[in-house]
Amino acid sequence: MLQSPHEAQSGAESQRILSRANVVEFLASPALVCDLSGKIIQANSALMNLIGDDCLGDHHVTEFVSDGWSEATKAKPCCLRKKGGKPAHVSMTAEALRSADGTPIGSLVFFSTEKEVSDESHAQTISEADEELQKSRRELIAAREASAKAIRAKSEFLSNMSHELRTPLNAVIGMSEMLWESALTPDQRNLLSVLMNGGKNLLTTINDILEYSRLESGQLPLEPAPFIIGATIERVVEMMRPLAERKGIQLQIAGDSILQEEVVGDSKRLEQVLTNLIGNAVKFTDSGHVTVRCARKVGNGSSAPDVVFSVEDTGIGIDSERLSVLFQRFSQADMSITKTYGGTGLGLAICKQLVELMGGAIWVESVRGEGSTFHFTVKLPLPGVSSENTSAHLQNRESSKKQDSAATMARFAVGLRILVVEDSKDNAFLITNYLKNIDCTLDFAENGQVAVEKFESQEYDLILMDMQMPEMDGYSATRWIRVLERQKSSRIPIIALTAYAFPEEVQRSFDAGCDAHLTKPIEKKKLLDSIMDVLEKEAGGTKK
Repeated sequence: MLQSPHEAQSGAESQRILSRANVVEFLASPALVCDLSGKIIQANSALMNLIGDDCLGDHHVTEFVSDGWSEATKAKPCCLRKKGGKPAHVSMTAEALRSADGTPIGSLVFFSTEKEVSDESHAQTISEADEELQKSRRELIAAREASAKAIRAKSEFLSNMSHELRTPLNAVIGMSEMLWESALTPDQRNLLSVLMNGGKNLLTTINDILEYSRLESGQLPLEPAPFIIGATIERVVEMMRPLAERKGIQLQIAGDSILQEEVVGDSKRLEQVLTNLIGNAVKFTDSGHVTVRCARKVGNGSSAPDVVFSVEDTGIGIDSERLSVLFQRFSQADMSITKTYGGTGLGLAICKQLVELMGGAIWVESVRGEGSTFHFTVKLPLPGVSSENTSAHLQNRESSKKQDSAATMARFAVGLRILVVEDSKDNAFLITNYLKNIDCTLDFAENGQVAVEKFESQEYDLILMDMQMPEMDGYSATRWIRVLERQKSSRIPIIALTAYAFPEEVQRSFDAGCDAHLTKPIEKKKLLDSIMDVLEKEAGGTKK
């Protein structure tokens, strides 16, 4: 019979209570505890001395008791099979055991070989057994609450550590990017390349630890939405291309019309898996190529939801005996890889969990010294747009995007007035450098209170709002601005800037009234793209 999730959970809890409750060992007479089906959960020493200790382990009461079995009976004569001897004629009494809410969860069964136990003795025994069951249940509840509290404390600790590490990283990575755009000697560029790689490796480590913690605690829900497969792959490839070019590696995408398909899925999680696999391929390849392939799963038809992604490289490869542990947490092909290339050993474990969360599987083919190919499948069904209309759908979308971009650039041309709310002078200096090539005027506020006062007295086109500041934080300042702007004729776009990376922090920014959210360290391109996006929405009249 199929069980509902609730029934299965209740059954598991009943098993735990029956297993933990020590309700038979203190009895002098032979006794056992069984579940509702008659499976023996506990047996005391007196009983095992008679029938042997093999009565435990998926054995049923009827295997040792003749003349039938009933989950509730009073002093019923029966035969008890004895170890190495003749059956013993005994009197069997069974009483129902119940959980705190009165639901039957099993039976307490004891046998009398000399005289029948009185009803008063039965009642006392059952009362003691119930008391022990309730004690065990309270202990289980306390343990569950302690576990939940520990998970919350761990989450808060990781969130705070993420903030403290990302804040200085924002300046390190950001300033490195700005320096890379300046005139440098070859030696200076090589030194800067090492600095940039070190900063990005540290950021990857932080992200891996946070992501694995969220996956382990089940706090990572999927957010499916329509997206273009090729565009997602292209974003990751373009992000990795500078590193590949510095190493002289050819980074390319291979695929057919599927790259232009619009599908439904969590593009951010797919992008995360691709980023890890492509990043590893580039990192572990010193010459040759890295190729990303994408195709519908063979044999499933053109409308099948399964899509196969492959990342092939000509890198160092992996020994065959290490392939089986490659997707386990804190595991790498060998310790020399950790020393040479770095890494936490969490990246592939995270990929495996994300792929399985998206209904797919991941595996690898590799030969030491010749390269590796990582494959994974993801269920990506087609949305309501038919395949024959996909091209027209994409062309319309691109045309609309170009028109919005033209309107946005027109705004840039006349000069934007931007309020930068940031308590860190280093981060404020970084934002200034990011925006120096845009025709804009910057004003600064060191906390939320100053930002609100400036908003009341001046006009701005955009606010870049740090969310963690003294005096008044960005969340409170954004809410005050949303209240005050009701007196004005327009609604100002606000982009949240924060070193907190958990999804609940992103949602908290949107709940406060922000239009976009950027997690530090913030890259120049992402900041400019976000500014473009919020201004496009304003130009298109889609803001609420």
